[in-house]
Amino acid sequence: MKKSQIATAIVVATVALSGCSKTGVETHAKADVSTKANSSLEKSLGVDKAKAATAKVDMPAAALELSALRRALPKMDPAHAEYARAILSTAKPVYGWPVPPFSLSPSLESWTTQRATDAIFADRVLTLLHQQLPAGALADPRTARKTIAGEFQAIPSSLLSSMRNGAERKTNRETTLGVDLNTVETSEVAFRLGDAAFSGSPKTGWAYSENGEAWFGEGKLSGQDMTIGLESTINRTLAEKKAMANSHEAGQQNEAGATTGIDARGE
Repeated sequence: MKKSQIATAIVVATVALSGCSKTGVETHAKADVSTKANSSLEKSLGVDKAKAATAKVDMPAAALELSALRRALPKMDPAHAEYARAILSTAKPVYGWPVPPFSLSPSLESWTTQRATDAIFADRVLTLLHQQLPAGALADPRTARKTIAGEFQAIPSSLLSSMRNGAERKTNRETTLGVDLNTVETSEVAFRLGDAAFSGSPKTGWAYSENGEAWFGEGKLSGQDMTIGLESTINRTLAEKKAMANSHEAGQQNEAGATTGIDARGE
């Protein structure tokens, strides 16, 4: 090979190596800038990856479900609205007897039987709704209410009718009705139907117990303290901060790309 050809080859190889070295250094510098920027932002914003996806807050299921039905009631079809009103009636304040309870009159028996039927029906439907909710935490109370309302309206009206009839049969089977009179110290009403004891309060609405065990009302559903998990406000804030960090990282990559000739997509 002639000396001029050798010299030309050396020059071409040197230029090519210089270009590759420059691109590699710039790409590494861009990645280093991005990593440091993201790490710094996560630290300053308090983003904790280990905690952001796991923590939740448990809320009483009955309260959220009643709230969901109350808000969705105006948009329900007539059949579901009728059953929803019966359920919501159990959460209304009770300010004493509608008629003097000194004797078991037909009107008093009808009133107590109706209240008992509503409470039993509400317990069964709200328990069913809780079972139908998706597993895991829901995003927030608004999402929970929307999900609950949707699940309720997805229950066939024929099933709700059957559940209502079942509650009526239960109260009609109980032939022993005992009425507990109000005392001076309280405005609550109380009565018994067989082994079930029902009470109405001006603060919490209706509740009842089965064989001495609290069964429905004051947070209870079917004898249990059922809850619905919601993502905590703190963790939602962390998630939002993480999104901000990612957005800022993209901006840093674009700035690095402008310097090195490579954009955020690596092009």
